[in-house]
Amino acid sequence: MSVFTRRMKMLTAVVMDSDKDDVIKALLELGVMEFVHLDSLPTEKLSKIAGRGGAIPKAALTDIRVRIENLLSQAGVELPELSESDVDEAAKVNVEDLRRTLDRLSGSIQKIKDQQKTVNQELVATRELLSYIENKKPEFLDLRVGSASGNLSELGNRLASIGGVFIGDSVPLVSLSLRRDSNRVSEVLDKFGWTESSDPSMQKNGMLAAEKALRERETREKADLDRLGEGFRSRILEKKDDLLFMWKEVRINELSEHIQS
Repeated sequence: MSVFTRRMKMLTAVVMDSDKDDVIKALLELGVMEFVHLDSLPTEKLSKIAGRGGAIPKAALTDIRVRIENLLSQAGVELPELSESDVDEAAKVNVEDLRRTLDRLSGSIQKIKDQQKTVNQELVATRELLSYIENKKPEFLDLRVGSASGNLSELGNRLASIGGVFIGDSVPLVSLSLRRDSNRVSEVLDKFGWTESSDPSMQKNGMLAAEKALRERETREKADLDRLGEGFRSRILEKKDDLLFMWKEVRINELSEHIQS
């Protein structure tokens, strides 16, 4: 018989003494837990926890705790166990101050997430073009090889807003986009006096050049995603100690409200 193991997580629970036996029985019946330490919270510690309650709505504390836990989990930070010293040193928390702190951190992280979303969308578009090239499906592509007049930098910017790839530093010029965008591409090219080349060898070389440019762009976009992902985690890790301290304070106050309720 094969036995497959899974990584276990430490769970710390505070239960009223009158409910202890029922809780233990219910957990054991689940068959997914192993008790490694059972102890009674000293009366003086219970009094200290209970003595902090009554001023802050438990729902507000729970909301803040969950926000902190979500941030820490995204950076791979595990939650600590509460110790007796944590109970001794914990003080009442200011919910509004905690919310403002979390809002500032969440705001800076959201900016990184927005950048990740943009780069990811660009990467998806790049890979769609590459997939049609790799699978030899030219009917989904619109390749233009030729010449144009005017500001080529502006031409490149206008084509970039549509999608695809434009190589403006070669002779002939090369534009590769999706067939579904061909009408929009034609409108832009017409404004710059585009003249299409009918040379088959130029068409073939143009496709090779476009594929090379797309692969280079894919590499850059993947690197950008990795960099943003690391920046995202680093931003949270910079505040790890503060977040863990906040979590302990909030958790103890939350338990206090629960005991009194």
